[in-house]
Amino acid sequence: MGLRELVFESPEPEGEAILAAYPEGTYTFTGVSTIGERFRGTVVLSHELPPPVTILHPQQDAEVGTDSLTILWSAVPGIREYIVELENESADPEQILRLNVPADQTSFEVPSSMLVPGADFQVGVWTVSEGGNISVIETTFSTAGD
Repeated sequence: MGLRELVFESPEPEGEAILAAYPEGTYTFTGVSTIGERFRGTVVLSHELPPPVTILHPQQDAEVGTDSLTILWSAVPGIREYIVELENESADPEQILRLNVPADQTSFEVPSSMLVPGADFQVGVWTVSEGGNISVIETTFSTAGD
């Protein structure tokens, strides 16, 4: 089909209402490609989420230097992997670095080339369960200006 991946985000109800709006079970998706090809797939939705990490460094709203930064988080047992996402929210367009990290790793050294002076960043560490469900914790920080 020429597409590798699609990501959809929808507005979700707050709190427990989301569980009622999207009950656990098997969902069937159907579609038609731009050339008329029909396709169909199923997926199982589970409400079982993995425990989240605690981001240990950088602290919320911290100011860090631009020479080096190591993101540190607490270990979560029994997960498949972590995903680390770093967003430079001051860049236009916004710059995002996202990478998959093995379940036994609890740190990531940010390339210094990404740490531009005077920028606002958001970092998120996702825990991914064996079933593919994800919990996300985020924090923000900024880099010192020139």
